[in-house]
Amino acid sequence: MNKTWMKSTLVVEMQTEDGQKHKQAFNAITQDLTDTQLTAFSTALETLTGDQLTIANVVSYYQYHAAPAV
Repeated sequence: MNKTWMKSTLVVEMQTEDGQKHKQAFNAITQDLTDTQLTAFSTALETLTGDQLTIANVVSYYQYHAAPAV
């Protein structure tokens, strides 16, 4: 089987000072997201919102193709 990358999504869970949690999804994430990029983005989110990032999940979607028989 051959696989083709389709897209990646970043889903973060943040927590407010009073303990409320909320999730936010970010689409159109690059296929080769690095730890450094994720850390910088997470820091920017925390600075902008004032909330604490608790979980970050990167979900990648692939399409699988059957390899032609030879």
